[in-house]
Amino acid sequence: PKGNTAVYLLYAYARIQQMKIKAGVDVGKVDLKELKLGEAAERALALHLLQFPEIIEAILQDLNIHRLAEYLYGLCTHLATFYTKCKVVGTPEQNSRLLLIEATRKVMLQGFHLLGIQELDRI
Repeated sequence: PKGNTAVYLLYAYARIQQMKIKAGVDVGKVDLKELKLGEAAERALALHLLQFPEIIEAILQDLNIHRLAEYLYGLCTHLATFYTKCKVVGTPEQNSRLLLIEATRKVMLQGFHLLGIQELDRI
């Protein structure tokens, strides 16, 4: 799916869940010190994640909830670029990249809950 629709967002979320399952690693037990952002796509995704609190603050100020939908669409676009350019499973960078996609999943989940969207682990 492409485009700024809920289906596109849900597909990205489900893809993260499937990558985590395929890796067979409990991301909660990965040491945060393993996070390395060596590739441009990794850095772009991480920088977009860091904008989440600013987006929430802006929404609280002006009540323009569409900002959140736009932010999540941008996040999914960065995620798609990331997993196109950076293999996650079975690489020396696997744990680092799993940490990055888990952070992405958590931000997406918070955004979904604020928008009233029920997350899906599979599509």
